Amino acid sequence: MLTEIRCKKCSRKLATASNYQFIEIKCPRCKHLNQQRATSSKPLKEMPRG
Repeated sequence: MLTEIRCKKCSRKLATASNYQFIEIKCPRCKHLNQQRATSSKPLKEMPRG
């Protein structure tokens, strides 16, 4: 599931992410450092390679 990540100070869209546990992004507009943890506590499933 893709999650839209927005700045908590100015609401600018910063990224669209999925399968993250912790993400930290600095907003280019207002310079606020945004930190967000995953809302789900389920462990990530490893994708088969090959």
